[in-house]
Amino acid sequence: MASEMGGAIEKFWGSALMQGDADALRCAKNTAAHLQPLLLGFPKDTPIIATHQLCALIAAVCGFTNVVNLVIDNWPQWFLVVPRTLNIVQGPINYQCFMSMGVKHTEIKRAGHWCPQGLVDNIATDCPARIER
Repeated sequence: MASEMGGAIEKFWGSALMQGDADALRCAKNTAAHLQPLLLGFPKDTPIIATHQLCALIAAVCGFTNVVNLVIDNWPQWFLVVPRTLNIVQGPINYQCFMSMGVKHTEIKRAGHWCPQGLVDNIATDCPARIER
């Protein structure tokens, strides 16, 4: 919506999203604490794979022991990683930035860049066609 509005709105929203510090992580953790009832009925060893840090935070706050947080954002910020979970990042720069921010090496792994299946299904024919065009 902000990109459709453009101008000052888009600039403000973009800068707000790039300011996630340790306080943003604390706010997200407090929000997750209020949402605990969503998961309390499940066994604590249920695997949880989260594509948003708030879902991983809820699972961590509930005491789940097998939580994977897929960090889909490429701008390293505190509130994107979740303590006591396995945080999987896309590239070496993100990995190094999170490590320099103090994320434990046991709580972060690098997986490489994620591409939607539809973009790579026909790569053998799509690439020559693009080059020809």
